[in-house]
Amino acid sequence: MPLLLTALVTPVLGQQNLKIENSGTTLNVNIYNEEAEETLILLHGGPGTPIGMEELATFIKSEFRVITFDQRGTALSPCNNGDYSMEAYISDINRIAEHFL
Repeated sequence: MPLLLTALVTPVLGQQNLKIENSGTTLNVNIYNEEAEETLILLHGGPGTPIGMEELATFIKSEFRVITFDQRGTALSPCNNGDYSMEAYISDINRIAEHFL
């Protein structure tokens, strides 16, 4: 188990991390290529973390600002209000998108 935890918190080379607040949840957001003009937010199945998307993000970051994030209540995105509704998940995605407009 400690190896998994280490993998969750070890940043990938060239990745930046940011915390974005949304309705009582602090979302852990990973950013690849902050300077790119176009942004892609990669979504993964859930609940979970984007660990399996690192290779794809690294591959496409030469063309895009790539965003991944830990879903609410997982890894480094605690969900203090206990809201795991579909509306809350969609709100998280919208909040992250708004941040990068």
